[in-house]
Amino acid sequence: MMTQDFKIYALTLYGEARGEIDKIGILGLQAVGLVIRNRLYAGNFGETLEQVCKKPYQFSCWNPGDPNLKLLEDPKTLEDKTFQVCTDVSHTLLRHRIQDFTRGATHYHAKGIAPYWTKDMTMTLLLGDHQFYG
Repeated sequence: MMTQDFKIYALTLYGEARGEIDKIGILGLQAVGLVIRNRLYAGNFGETLEQVCKKPYQFSCWNPGDPNLKLLEDPKTLEDKTFQVCTDVSHTLLRHRIQDFTRGATHYHAKGIAPYWTKDMTMTLLLGDHQFYG
């Protein structure tokens, strides 16, 4: 049985990066998972994985009105094969079996947009449809 904290972590990967699987395999899931892990270790984004993932307006899949939110709240999602991939990736990340190839990224966004918060940040990785910053 998975803890609530772990479930939220895996659901966040599902909500944020499952669309990358067909394009770049599990690298997109890993990168988002590393951002969450980096935020947890930074200490100023929350004290638990759930707090980091559900901090308001940080990961869009948890935002009210986001179409992914309904999927994350649907118990059937836990049976989805793609969600199982997300749990496998989450386990691997939390066991530190993947080096941080995002180079310490704590933020990311979709390519093609330029959020205001990027102006004082350094891009550390361009991967799939996302840009990562530390």
